[in-house]
Amino acid sequence: MFPANVVSPKTNFLNDIVVGCHSETNCWAYISDATDSKIIVYNHEEDRSWFVHHPLSMNPDPEAYVIHIIGKAMH
Repeated sequence: MFPANVVSPKTNFLNDIVVGCHSETNCWAYISDATDSKIIVYNHEEDRSWFVHHPLSMNPDPEAYVIHIIGKAMH
C-alpha cells in the first residue's frame, strides 16, 4: 500500500508498471498514474515510495483535441 501523499486513495488510476532489479533486494518499480499524471517510484530495498510529476510533459495538451488521420481532421 502506498501512503496517501504519494498515491491519492480517491483519484488514482495506476496501470502500467516497470520493474528493474540489480539484485534480489535492490529492485525498483515505476508505476504510471494516469488520472493524476505522475509516475510512482517504489524502492524495494528501502521500502520507500514517492512520485514524480512535471506539469508540462506529463499533462495532456489542451490544444491537442484534433487528431489527423490520413489528412482528415477528427474531433
